[in-house]
Amino acid sequence: MTHSGCDSTADLMNTLAAAGFKVTQQRLEVFRAIRGLHDHPTVLEVFEKVRESLPTVSMDTVYRTLWTLSGMGLVNPVTTHGDAVRFDADIRPHHHFICTRCGLTLDFRNSGLDSLEIPVEARALGAVDGYRVEVRGICNDCVNSEHQTGPEGPKKGARNV
Repeated sequence: MTHSGCDSTADLMNTLAAAGFKVTQQRLEVFRAIRGLHDHPTVLEVFEKVRESLPTVSMDTVYRTLWTLSGMGLVNPVTTHGDAVRFDADIRPHHHFICTRCGLTLDFRNSGLDSLEIPVEARALGAVDGYRVEVRGICNDCVNSEHQTGPEGPKKGARNV
């Protein structure tokens, strides 16, 4: 899977340094973790992955690092199911299907959505720098599970397709 932005640790190091940030082992490990997870991980999921290589890292460090990377445009926050914020390392233009039952978050691309005109009403609110479309519904797994097990179905996380 390729992403725009920083495609390597060296790219990240250069980007951090150019933005005036220290290059720390914690920042590098958070970057590697989110790039390696591919499934719109939560802060907790990134934290657990980073702890595999840095057992003393704090949740606060992971949280602040993810928001720093977001502010630099290297990851995108995605609000999915409930209030959970997940982070998307794929910063290429794409859209999301979000399951309202289990929170599964799937990426999809569509040239028709990519070419939508920004409405005048949105431009009147401020300087628009981009957009993503979120399609919400019930994923196929939940639909199929509902037919087999009832309306609650299984609980699962988010992933890419």
